[in-house]
Amino acid sequence: MELNFKVSGHTQMARNLRIFVSDLKDLKSFFEEALDIVQARSDELFSSQGSKVQKANTWAPLAASTIKARERRWGYYKRTPSNPSVLRWTGNLQDNRTVMATKNKGTLTFNASYAAYHQNGGGIPRRVVVDLSNPTNKMIVSALQRKIHEDAGIFGRQV
Repeated sequence: MELNFKVSGHTQMARNLRIFVSDLKDLKSFFEEALDIVQARSDELFSSQGSKVQKANTWAPLAASTIKARERRWGYYKRTPSNPSVLRWTGNLQDNRTVMATKNKGTLTFNASYAAYHQNGGGIPRRVVVDLSNPTNKMIVSALQRKIHEDAGIFGRQV
């Protein structure tokens, strides 16, 4: 993250802005909090079977062929289910995710090879597992505002 500025004639303000920027060079705690928010929202979608999606369509019900395969335990469905709901049979999609936060970046990756198809559609019904709706975005912005306030105060530290 880089912020360049020049404030002519306002030495104190320029000094406060420089300190403010240096205080925000490590955003790891913000990214961790933001990722927690996104993961909690994703878990909420799984538990509601997609009925609480706000930014996209709610999850389509399972196809009749999938219901039949589950009932008869064909193919993939021979495995014992952990929670047999929409998008949840083995738990691999929801539980197999990697979270990484550094001072400059936060990453949430769903490791199942088919995760992108559910999120974006493509050959199967679109069932978003990450829903960055307005309430979620507001929570993330609030987390960033708290980070700024904690690190630099409302007007930055005075030197």
